[in-house]
Amino acid sequence: MVIAPPAALDEFAAAGKVAAERANLGRVGMGVAVRPGAPVPDISSSDALKRSVLAADSIVFNRASSGIYFENLLKKMEIYEQVQAKATRYADGAAVMEHVLKGKGREIGFGPVTESCSTARRA
Repeated sequence: MVIAPPAALDEFAAAGKVAAERANLGRVGMGVAVRPGAPVPDISSSDALKRSVLAADSIVFNRASSGIYFENLLKKMEIYEQVQAKATRYADGAAVMEHVLKGKGREIGFGPVTESCSTARRA
């Protein structure tokens, strides 16, 4: 049994390492994080999210599947090229949250809500 994101399972199946059959066990939503006291970005619509990302001093997200999802979302919104220079990526959500917590401006972190929530409670 392999438990992994769909993109990883597709890659494993294409390489013949696992069978193509699968069962979805759940899903994880994306969360948004800012440091305590920072203004909360408006993410109430795709246009609002776009404006918030463009206005941020920096955006921070991981290199894992949720980060790949977010990168593709930025490309789909046609703003990836505009924000790429102010994007910082980390291996995991804990590093993303640490970066946001130590920020001094309008940093916005993006990551799976499971990591965002557990890290925020510890901070």
